[in-house]
Amino acid sequence: MARAHAQLSAVALALVGLAACQLVAGIEDLVPAPDAGSPAVDAAPAPTVAENGCPRGRGPDMARLGALCIDTTEVTREQYDEFLRDDAGAQPPGCTWNKSFVPGEKTGTPPLCLSTFPRAPVGCVDFCDATMFCLWAKKELCGGPKGGTANFADPGNPTTSAWALACNGGEAARAYPYGSTYEPRSCNGKDQGANGVVSAGTLSACTRPDSGVYDMSGNVWEWENATAPGDGGGPAGDLARLRGGSHTDEGPRLRCDTQEAQPRDFQQYNVGFRCCAQAK
Repeated sequence: MARAHAQLSAVALALVGLAACQLVAGIEDLVPAPDAGSPAVDAAPAPTVAENGCPRGRGPDMARLGALCIDTTEVTREQYDEFLRDDAGAQPPGCTWNKSFVPGEKTGTPPLCLSTFPRAPVGCVDFCDATMFCLWAKKELCGGPKGGTANFADPGNPTTSAWALACNGGEAARAYPYGSTYEPRSCNGKDQGANGVVSAGTLSACTRPDSGVYDMSGNVWEWENATAPGDGGGPAGDLARLRGGSHTDEGPRLRCDTQEAQPRDFQQYNVGFRCCAQAK
């Protein structure tokens, strides 16, 4: 994978002030990331298997929910930078059009995408960026509960969506990860007041009890491996599903069954992802 370290360095240095304004809650946990143009650090460790049977070593730690493993948080900028410094390998079918994994590069909007805070969720990644990161981490982009793709037409069904299963635990009445009733300050939606992303996993109330999985409501939208044909233009224009809402959304857009369809090449500052896997 070609690496545009010098370009990333120039953008990151110019945007320290912007990133500081975008991150409010959890600020005590945030420290500037290394200059992306500096010499490469040691490669990310090879993935291993944790005691709970889930992959570990690349990306967030994983929680085990039955046979399903899911990242405890959204993938952070620090973790994504490790991926950018490594060789991810060949693109899977449907993603050969994707020539760069740098956030926002294809849309020409890196100033809104290159946070200098390593624990913030990465944003401005498209569907194929997310897919490749998960494969590199020996995981997969969350799709069906037993792997593969989720049912594009049925986003709230925990029997066909691993993401929905992790969010509501299979309880139809659980509209939000924390319960059935909207709580404005539990997760990082618009009503929380952070006015931007917060460090991944810092809102202790934004979880389904005993799951150990955080931020499935708000912070950033998350790509899901649920796809459908688009309106032409090749694989890049085919649709994929986003889940969970972001820090710009209010109550109804932060539910466990919330979804939005976008082209696979869609990139936006409040769009990130997490990965899933099958327990060993």
